[in-house]
Amino acid sequence: EPVPGERAMSEPRELAVLLGHLVFACEVIPHGRTYMQAMLRQFAGLEVDWSRGRVRWARLSGDWRDVILTDGFFRDLRWWRSALARANCTPIEAPRIGEAAVSGSDASDWGCGELVWIDGAREECSLRFTRAERRRPINFRELRGCLRILEVYGARLSGRSLLVELDNAASVHASRGFFSRAEDMQELIRRLVEICLLFDITLRLVHTPGVALIRPAQTSRGAAVEEPRVRFSAEAFGVLQRRFGRFDTFLGAEREHAPEGRVSGSGRRVW
Repeated sequence: EPVPGERAMSEPRELAVLLGHLVFACEVIPHGRTYMQAMLRQFAGLEVDWSRGRVRWARLSGDWRDVILTDGFFRDLRWWRSALARANCTPIEAPRIGEAAVSGSDASDWGCGELVWIDGAREECSLRFTRAERRRPINFRELRGCLRILEVYGARLSGRSLLVELDNAASVHASRGFFSRAEDMQELIRRLVEICLLFDITLRLVHTPGVALIRPAQTSRGAAVEEPRVRFSAEAFGVLQRRFGRFDTFLGAEREHAPEGRVSGSGRRVW
């Protein structure tokens, strides 16, 4: 990897062999394909002379040379060095799917709006886009809304399966395979993967017609979000639980304060 201010070069055949091995390894490296897009992009727009091991721009006449490696290439390479040592297998049995949470998101020129159902209660949030986000395509902005859900609610959705409804087919397709050929969307997907791994979230995106995403569409255009009910702290909840007895069924975020394994769902004492 070069020092700042210098350029790294690679002989095309050597680079192609490396990428070929890593593509093969993607079969057993979780999310390996996500972290190969910057590497594979090294050959984009280039004409390769395999006999001499040189490349040049396909649309321009110029000298044959080695491949110039970008910062994104080395960022992916650093991830692979770690993954090959620590995440180098896939389970034979299907992993257990956690409790599901349903959410939806929509985006416009103003911003993105999100709605999430957590513990039986509805919560909303929105994000007003900056000029940098507004100048990007709608596909990017729609996927940015999905990332916003994980940024805001990721910690509270730990261990769950998150279903996100979007009305943008390109964003849904990119997230299902966890890769995109668009460099800016690929960066969002990298962030989606990182948050999902951090909080053990299983992410599923589905395409839903825009007419069905009423509240996300409204909040993505500047409508005020409905503030969630103020949650009781663990201390205040403990006082109520000591007074009324142990709750076994919950509706609301106070479910987080329930003792481990004590939620039976019998409905004998409901919070």
